[in-house]
Amino acid sequence: MSDNNRNHSPQKIFGFTSLLCLAALAFTRPLCGQQALSMAHEKHVPIYRLDVVGRTIPAMNYLVRATATHLQFQGTPLAATARGEASIYMRNGVTHIAARFAGLVPANELGPLDMTYVLWAITPSGVPHNLGEVELLHGVARLRTATNLQAFGLVVTAEPDFAVSRPSNTVVLQNAPTPRTTGAEEQVRAHYHLLLRAHYLRQAVTRPPAIPVSLAAPLDYFEAENALRIARWAGAPRYAHSLYAKAQAEFDQARLYVRRRAGLRPVGMMARAAVQTAEDARLLSLRRQRQIKLRRQTRQQEAALRAARRQSRAAARRARAAALRAARARSQVVAVRYQQARLRARLRRQLQMIMATRATAQGLIMNMPGLLFASGSARLTPAAKIKLAKVAGALAGYPGLWLTIRGYTDDSGSPEMNRRLSLDRAAAVQEFLIQQGVSPARIQARGEGDADPIASNRTARGREQNRRVEVLLSGGMMARTISSQ
Repeated sequence: MSDNNRNHSPQKIFGFTSLLCLAALAFTRPLCGQQALSMAHEKHVPIYRLDVVGRTIPAMNYLVRATATHLQFQGTPLAATARGEASIYMRNGVTHIAARFAGLVPANELGPLDMTYVLWAITPSGVPHNLGEVELLHGVARLRTATNLQAFGLVVTAEPDFAVSRPSNTVVLQNAPTPRTTGAEEQVRAHYHLLLRAHYLRQAVTRPPAIPVSLAAPLDYFEAENALRIARWAGAPRYAHSLYAKAQAEFDQARLYVRRRAGLRPVGMMARAAVQTAEDARLLSLRRQRQIKLRRQTRQQEAALRAARRQSRAAARRARAAALRAARARSQVVAVRYQQARLRARLRRQLQMIMATRATAQGLIMNMPGLLFASGSARLTPAAKIKLAKVAGALAGYPGLWLTIRGYTDDSGSPEMNRRLSLDRAAAVQEFLIQQGVSPARIQARGEGDADPIASNRTARGREQNRRVEVLLSGGMMARTISSQ
């Protein structure tokens, strides 16, 4: 904002330049890109949210004259009782503005992010320029400022701090022509954009709390606190660390002055410095994030272009060598099967070192003898837990496997008792493996009772072999065949 001037010294009004006149009807008729106004009530103060992206307003182009021109400000529906007036004159090629406003409520009553008011000059091409802060004293404010612009209109908006570079959509005052306002007959239309509050809240909480304002410190102090949190939401601690740290240090100094009761001037001086630095940090953070995003998009586009070129060359090669493609596909099938066989063999060797493991058409089967359980119960012995812990560690490198745990008994006892005991033992193994990190979604337990004996139940040795728990590993690399796809 090179044309921003916050000098409040008295100036004699004797000239004027161009100004942009906002018609009062512009806020009462439907506008381009404007949705319906919504009103809420908090502390008996109406809150309007103008979901506006851009606005087109009528304007007049004024010629430079030797005397001042005057205009009025009318309050929008957001601040219907607000009013104002301004005189505009030129001196040494610089446009000076002397404005007075009344009827405004404190800005922090309009929303949790608003702390102050800012006067804006809008050029016919829609470029906004921050002309300075409108500081209230008992609802009245005076502002003397200057700009290098010659054609502009004036609006007042509620803002988080005085150093913002884009007007918000909380427009409270707009200029309007008076009988004393003179200008050229040339009519232009200026389209300018308003900054939605969501711009500040992208990285903030859904409903940020309002910062309480008190008489213990000047308003600049609370603007600085607000500017710091908005910069923080914009990622300034990460993308503009040095500037953000400087703003924080300036605010800390202002807070120290408040605690020491050093007076309004030193507090305001450090607080305003913190506001400006925080706004610079916010803008720098957003700019760097845009640059990072642009570089990422560029890399993605380049990668997509390279991929498209590779695909084009591959398609050409496939068109010229259909037979070679088929042979390559068959060789890939063989390679996949070979790789699966290697993985199966490696896993089998690992498991074989822990307990007996055999390969079947279904997959690998580990056999846990009944000796790994307490006699007549499903309680795992310490030796069994050690073995199962090793099994879980070996399976950690093969996440795609399915485990089916099947419990078996000999034919001693009733079928129902055998089925229950076999299921309890399978469930005990399942629970222990889950505790060791095996995914519960890929493991199930079944009780088979005295079915499928692997030895004769007529001998003690055979019955001992039949009392077992088998863990079937299937799925993934255990498949013997793969799809032609």
